Amino acid sequence: EHSEVADIVRQFDCGIVVKPDNAEALAKNIRELSNGPQYLEEMGRRGREAAVEYFGRELIRDQYGKLLQEVVEKARNHDQHGDQQ
Repeated sequence: EHSEVADIVRQFDCGIVVKPDNAEALAKNIRELSNGPQYLEEMGRRGREAAVEYFGRELIRDQYGKLLQEVVEKARNHDQHGDQQ
């Protein structure tokens, strides 16, 4: 309920969020969703949009590249400070 995934689901309206261990709410939502195939298709489309925005290949590549640059810079700084001691 209080997670990044739940926030994304709410933001994009691409699924349902149910409190853990609330089987009644889960069953109720499943019944309601099974009566609305068009709404399910719309949620699926919005889910795809969320996936592209948050987990798209280019975005992940860029984030990974930045992370690697930070690691390299920290290693260089560590080496430079280590040589001075």
